[in-house]
Amino acid sequence: MAKNFVDEGTGVPYKNAGNAIIYSGSVVAMDALVGIALADIPAGASGTLRIVGVWKLPKDTATAMAVGDVAFWDTANKKIVAAAGTDIVAAGVVAADATAGAGNVNIKINA
Repeated sequence: MAKNFVDEGTGVPYKNAGNAIIYSGSVVAMDALVGIALADIPAGASGTLRIVGVWKLPKDTATAMAVGDVAFWDTANKKIVAAAGTDIVAAGVVAADATAGAGNVNIKINA
């Protein structure tokens, strides 16, 4: 094995600098990544964010999404949307078709 191998890279440590608990399963937007909290992270505490995998996330019900579409996380409204904008960060790609009206969509995060 290569001597410079560090880690599988499936998760990153994260310190909750906010005033509210981050609940297990919540999306956390970082500069160039989104992560999913694996356990509750109380304010001021540290935890692990999963940065790989396919996750069922809440979606904007006004838009249909197809496999391969780029997906974005709306940090203000806490849902997946189809276009970038203010307070919206890249989240990954759609991993299963979702019709308009569907409340969730499967996203391969950070892809």
